[in-house]
Amino acid sequence: EKARASANEVEDIAPVLEPGEIERRHDTPSEMVAQETWYVRGKRAFVAKCAGCHPAGTNQVAISKGLIVSDLKRWGYWEQEKMRQLIRYGKGKMPGFAKDCASVSEYTQC
Repeated sequence: EKARASANEVEDIAPVLEPGEIERRHDTPSEMVAQETWYVRGKRAFVAKCAGCHPAGTNQVAISKGLIVSDLKRWGYWEQEKMRQLIRYGKGKMPGFAKDCASVSEYTQC
């Protein structure tokens, strides 16, 4: 089994986002934000911890539960808090990553 990166290897936290920033990040083509810190950190964390089961946003365990917007909405994970809970505590065969998340008050995302 491939070892997961530790919190020391991957930065796991992101600052609280301003209103509209989530939409900007979602709606902007990746090549236009590829140099932004949040994108670089997020990509690094995804590759280290998620890509093994979710290559290119798919789901190798439960095919209908991929990471595309329509799947996230269908399964109730489009809301930030629900996604945060899933990432932190896992569900079914997906492990949680709470031990890798910071508990710093100004940072609320895993």
